[in-house]
Amino acid sequence: MTDYLYEYKKALRNGDEEEANKYYRKYRGEESEEKKETVEEDQGEGQEEEAEEESVEEKVSDPADMTVGEVKEYVGDNEELAEEILELELEGKNRTTLVSYLEDKA
Repeated sequence: MTDYLYEYKKALRNGDEEEANKYYRKYRGEESEEKKETVEEDQGEGQEEEAEEESVEEKVSDPADMTVGEVKEYVGDNEELAEEILELELEGKNRTTLVSYLEDKA
């Protein structure tokens, strides 16, 4: 297991979605710290709000990349997140156990 994947799972267990997503993106090779810092430095005040809105949307991980247990841990008690993950799951793997669980949470 890579360090990023280990840190990702650790952050999920601690309920820190932002930290988990950061390590997940690194694990997938989608974003480097240097790139993120450069983007943040270049943004003006008006653009910061847009970036925050985009980062909220990016927080939802694809449930297909996780086990049922990991998705349950990721969702926790967050009803809105459960709804978003449910939509993604229905479009993706459509696992009946997970769909049932997410419907109960939403």
